Amino acid sequence: MIDITISLKGNEMLVGGKLVHNTVMAALEKSIALLPSDQEISVNLSAVTGCDSSSLAFLTALMREGKKRRTQLHFSHIPAEMDQIGRVSGLDNVLPITKR
Repeated sequence: MIDITISLKGNEMLVGGKLVHNTVMAALEKSIALLPSDQEISVNLSAVTGCDSSSLAFLTALMREGKKRRTQLHFSHIPAEMDQIGRVSGLDNVLPITKR
């Protein structure tokens, strides 16, 4: 069973559940299916209950898809563990993270 939920309400995409190695591909597929073109979307990660380094791969893949669709993405409410992995890998300077 995949423990991940993705929903889009207005200009906010809410990601919930465990964003880990065995769920990121399902999360990416669900996110891409909902991702609009030519908009600005805030990806809210406040409902993420677990993450690992593959969660950052999810964020970068989602950014690539957003760029193809001319949709500007911002990531908010990054879990502390994901933030730490991002700082160690240097992706915190690349990803559009909104500190809230």
